[in-house]
Amino acid sequence: MTTSSLPFETHGSERALASGVWFWLYPAPLAIAELLVPSGRPLTGLLLHAALALALIYHSTLGRAAHGRNLALALLLIPLMRIVALALPPSGSLLLSYVLAGGGIIAAAALVLRALRLRPREVGLTLGEWWMQLMVTGCGIALGYAGAVLLRPELPAGMVSWQALAALALALLVFAGFAEELIFRGLLQTVSGPVLGRWGPLYVATVFALVQLGFGSPLYALLAFIVGLVFAGVVRLSGSIIGVALAHGVASIVMLLVMPYVRANPASPVATALPLAMLIGGVCAGVAVLLFVLARRAPAGAMRLPERLASRAPASAPESPAGRALAGPAASAQTSAPLLSVSQLTRLRRAAQLTYMDLAERAGLPARLLAEIELGLVPLDPESALRLADGLGILPQELRAVAG
Repeated sequence: MTTSSLPFETHGSERALASGVWFWLYPAPLAIAELLVPSGRPLTGLLLHAALALALIYHSTLGRAAHGRNLALALLLIPLMRIVALALPPSGSLLLSYVLAGGGIIAAAALVLRALRLRPREVGLTLGEWWMQLMVTGCGIALGYAGAVLLRPELPAGMVSWQALAALALALLVFAGFAEELIFRGLLQTVSGPVLGRWGPLYVATVFALVQLGFGSPLYALLAFIVGLVFAGVVRLSGSIIGVALAHGVASIVMLLVMPYVRANPASPVATALPLAMLIGGVCAGVAVLLFVLARRAPAGAMRLPERLASRAPASAPESPAGRALAGPAASAQTSAPLLSVSQLTRLRRAAQLTYMDLAERAGLPARLLAEIELGLVPLDPESALRLADGLGILPQELRAVAG
C-alpha cells in the first residue's frame, strides 16, 4: 500500500477528481448488504461486505490516483465496521459487543490516520470553542427521540442496575458516538474533499445513511442522511467533531436506553422532563450553529474562532517578508489587503511544488482549510491570504500584482 502521497497531494489532483465517479458505485453493494440483514440473511450480507472490503483493498493499493487510494483506504473502515458487528454473537453481552466492535474500529481508524499522515486537528480532533461544542450536544436528545419513534427499540436485557445502565451509556457515547463521527465526519469528510470536491459531504452522508438500513427502517435511514448533512455543516463551521460526536452519543443513549425506559414508565420524572430537555437542547444547538456561522463569516480582526486563530498563529517569531510586514503599521492594514484568487493560489502552489500539507504548515493554516479554499468551499479571507503569501515567499505588497 502506497501511503507516501498525502491526501492533499498536488500531483494528479485532476485525475483524482475525474476518478471520483467510481466511488459512487460502492454505495450500491453497501446498501444491498445492509438490506440483507433485516431480511433474515445476515450471513449473505456479511459475505457481500467482505467482497466490498476486498474491492476497496484493491483500490487503495493499485488505484491510479493518490487521492482515490487514500479515500478507498478510509472507506475500507465501513465494511470492516459492519463485518465486526455482524460477526459478534447476538446472544452475547451488549456492553461487551460495543467495546469489542467499537474499540477495534477506533484502533483501525487510528492506523488509517497514521498511514495517511493526518494530524488530529485535520480530522476535527480539537476542542475549539468547547462551550459551543457542548451546546451542539443538546440536539442529540431530539434526535434520539426521533430514532426511538421510528425503531421502537426495547430496553436491553440484563440492565437491572444503574451501574449497568451507566456503563452501557458510556460505551454508547464512546463507541457509537465518537467512533462513528471520527470515521464519517472526521476521516471520510476530510479525504473525500480532494476526490469528490463539494460533493464530498453528500457522499459521506449517503454512506452514513446506507449503513443504517441494517435497522430495517428506510425512514430511519432518511433521518440519518439528513443528520449526516447537518453534522457535516457543523463540522465545517466549527472545525471540530467533538460537538457532533457528543450529540451522536447522546442520541444513541436516548434512543436505546432513555426512551424504552420512558415507554415502560410513562409517569416517571424522566418522562416528564424529556420534552423540556428536548426543547432546551434544540435551542442550545441552534444558537451554537448560529454562533459558528457568525464567527466563520466575521472579517479579519473581528470575532473569530479562538481555535482557528491559534492554528493560524506562526510557531515562532516570523522572519519571512510577510511576517515582518505583519509587525508594525502594516498589520493594521491587513483587513484591506487584496486577496489572492483561488486560481492564482493553486497555480503558485503547484509551481512551488508544494502539497496542501507543505503550504499549510508554512502558512500556519490547517491543511483541511487550505483544501476547502482551493476547492471553492470557503472564501479566502485577507488574513489567510497574507499567511499564504508568507508561505509562498511573496511580499504582501506583491499580492495585488499576483492577483491581477
